[in-house]
Amino acid sequence: MRKILRSILSLVMAILILWSCNKEKEERVQRLSIYEVDTLAMRNLKSELEALCNESNGKIGVSAYFGDSDLSLHINESEFYPLASVYKVPIVATLLAKVDAGLMNFDTLIRLSLEDRRHSGCFMDDSTYQNSYVISARTLCREMLTRSDNCATDAILRLVGGPRAVQDQLKLWDMPGIKVNRYLIEIFADLVGKKMPENQQTWTFSLINKILASSNYQLRLAARSNFWKDSRDNGSPEAFIRFHRALYEGLLLSSTSTKWICETMAECRTGVGMVPSAPGACILAHKTGSLPGIFNDAGWLDKGEDHRPMFYAVFLKASTRKQSEDKELMLKIINKLFLFEPLKKIQ
Repeated sequence: MRKILRSILSLVMAILILWSCNKEKEERVQRLSIYEVDTLAMRNLKSELEALCNESNGKIGVSAYFGDSDLSLHINESEFYPLASVYKVPIVATLLAKVDAGLMNFDTLIRLSLEDRRHSGCFMDDSTYQNSYVISARTLCREMLTRSDNCATDAILRLVGGPRAVQDQLKLWDMPGIKVNRYLIEIFADLVGKKMPENQQTWTFSLINKILASSNYQLRLAARSNFWKDSRDNGSPEAFIRFHRALYEGLLLSSTSTKWICETMAECRTGVGMVPSAPGACILAHKTGSLPGIFNDAGWLDKGEDHRPMFYAVFLKASTRKQSEDKELMLKIINKLFLFEPLKKIQ
C-alpha cells in the first residue's frame, strides 16, 4: 500500500511540476513583445519630408536606412550634390586604409606654416599658436572630423597623395557615387570664378587671398551657379548611406581604425542650428558641410545595444534663401528622421 501511495504522490508531483513549467513558458511567451513595420507611419513620414523639401527654392535629397526594420526611405536620392566638408570623411578613411596597410604612420608628424592656412576654419588661426606648427596626422584628422578644419584637410589630402588617391581608394572599396577631385584651396578659387595656377608649390594662403580679392560680385554670382552644377567633389545621399554603413560595420577598415573614426565622428561639434541633438541616450556620429547655397549632413544615430543604427544623409544645393532659413529647414528634416520609430508594437 505504501508503495502505491508513494507512486501516486510521485505522479502528482510530476504533474504539478510539468504544469508549473508549462505555465511559466506561457507567461514568458505572453510577456514577449512582438513588433511589425508601421507602413502607414513610413508613408506619412515620406509625405511630410517631401513637403518640407518643397519649401526650399533649391533641391534637397534625403536618404535614410532604419536598421531595426531593414527599410529605407529616399527622396531625390540619386541626385548629385556638392559635398562641401562632408567629403572630409572619405579623405580620413583613405588615410586610415593606408595606415592599416602599413604604408603610413597615423602619428607621423607634419610641419605646417602660416601659408598652409585655409579660409573658414583653421586651427592655426588660434592666437595661442606660433608661426611654425608640427602636428600629427592623427590630430589633423581629428580636427577635420570634429571641427571641420580646412587647413588640416588640405594637409592630409597632400599626405595621402592628393584627390586621385582618395578616388582610387573609393573605387577599391566599390563606392560609386562619391567624388573627391580638388583640394579645398581649389574649391575656394572656383567659388569666386578663379583658377589656381598649375604649380601647386605656389598654393599659399597669401595667393588665395589675392585671388579671392580679385573677384567681383557679378563674377561670384555666376561662379556660384556653375559650382552647384559642377560634377566634381559631389555625391548622392544614397551613396553616403552605403559608405557609412560599410564604414560602421567594419567592412572598409581594421577594427582599430573603424573604432577610431566612428568614435571621432561622434565628437563632431559643427552643425549648430542645423542638426538636432541626439534624442535620449542615442549617440550621433556625423559630418556636416556647408558652402554658399549648400547645406549637408550625413551620418548615423546609434540607439544602443538592442537596436541597429539609423543611417541618414540630407543634402541641399542651389538655394538662394537666407542661411538661417536653410538651417531651420535642415533641422526640421533631420529631426523627423531622428524621432521616427519604424516599428509598432502588436503584442
